[in-house]
Amino acid sequence: MKALVIGGSSWDTLIHVNQIKELKDDMMLLAEKTNESVGGTGAGKSLCLDALGVETTLITELGRDIQRERIVSFFNQTKIKLIDIEVDKTVTHTNIMHAKGKRISILTGQPKIESKIHQDAEILVKEAEVVYLNINNFCRQYIPLIKKYKKLCVVDIHDYDTGNLYHQDFIDVADILTGSEINISNPQKFMEEQINLGKRLVVLTNGDKGLRALDDQSKSYNLEGYTDIEYVDSNGAGDSFCSGMVTHYLNTKDVGESLKIGAICGALACTSINLFN
Repeated sequence: MKALVIGGSSWDTLIHVNQIKELKDDMMLLAEKTNESVGGTGAGKSLCLDALGVETTLITELGRDIQRERIVSFFNQTKIKLIDIEVDKTVTHTNIMHAKGKRISILTGQPKIESKIHQDAEILVKEAEVVYLNINNFCRQYIPLIKKYKKLCVVDIHDYDTGNLYHQDFIDVADILTGSEINISNPQKFMEEQINLGKRLVVLTNGDKGLRALDDQSKSYNLEGYTDIEYVDSNGAGDSFCSGMVTHYLNTKDVGESLKIGAICGALACTSINLFN
């Protein structure tokens, strides 16, 4: 299978602290550990796909800075074909990881200019069997090509809040739609609406509480989360779930089994400081 991932990459600093029960004007936190690694939703999906043996190409934005060098060096240890588009600055985050699965993410650097569509975009989309389109704003310009070649499109809308127009272009082009239900006012209604609009599959997750899904045969699915793991942090869990679930689904067309595989991939991501273990 040939997968094209279009999405963001970043260089992240992760600071692990005890649970933050409330925010105060002045606080002192003791870091249990810190580390730096690749982040970003495009990177997260690509790394899981690579681990699953999928031939993967990632189109992403990177500045010409030390962070780019670190990210490229990281990807050189994988089989992922990295297509990086030059921008003025690589995205950086500082993530404060607290309690189990909770995160305060601070955007510490981002490009001031938006990249133009890559010169090889048309051939990359045309040759892909599946396109994972992420919701970074620069990804929006690839939508016409996905439509032109009628490519199977997977979109992860993350913490989408009902009615947010920013996401609409991405939702409209998706064949398979995943995301968190935490900010969706009526998750069941949302899934039904999307299936009626032609989606093959809609999956909404809720952390360690599990997930719900609806397919184009109007069959509903519910799955509890896998919690019996050696937990490290939750970075990459949603991306790994999406990639693992879709890969198995495309190979087998078995939705129920694919949701379990995706949940296992998401859980495995939680056992490592990296986006995927």
